[in-house]
Amino acid sequence: MLLDKQTAIRYTTTLALTVMLLFIAFGRSPKEISVANSFSAKEYMQGVAVTEYKIDGQLQNQLLAQHWHYIPSAGHSLFKSPHLTVYKPDGSAWHIRSEHGRAYHKTLGSTIDDITLWQSVSIERPASANIVPVLLETSELCYKPKNAFLSSDQKVTLNKPGLVITGVGLRAFLNKSLIELLSDVKTHYVSHLS
Repeated sequence: MLLDKQTAIRYTTTLALTVMLLFIAFGRSPKEISVANSFSAKEYMQGVAVTEYKIDGQLQNQLLAQHWHYIPSAGHSLFKSPHLTVYKPDGSAWHIRSEHGRAYHKTLGSTIDDITLWQSVSIERPASANIVPVLLETSELCYKPKNAFLSSDQKVTLNKPGLVITGVGLRAFLNKSLIELLSDVKTHYVSHLS
């Protein structure tokens, strides 16, 4: 059956409005709605704080989230408003925040292999005595806790005092404070004169 142009537009408009209404009603993107509906969560937690320590008792990572639910059939957990803190050996820390996240792990108690974060992702290293502050912003990011490695194929903005660097793609080793933007890199020097 072929549709005339007006009927096709009407169907397309109805579909678009339905998707927007679902997004508004549930506060989630269509991608999240399809993921949530296709799997059944086994565990739900509110106001979550998970802290990982090194063998010598020093802090290694901390993950905070407003909401966490584990989906065993998918082998992952979904987070709302995750805030991950990665502690470096020198005592400094990186703070990684986003609106949503997904952690991949076989069971609820097993080690997290990687974490995908999306929507308003920020990576911040605050200033301290010998440390220059850094702020990175992107739309999606993958974090591998085992070696404190970050990667993204999205647009990234890096801010340091007096400097703004933009590019596409990111590789970063947080324990080494090594950050690399991969392509289309542009540097802007910012004057702090009053």
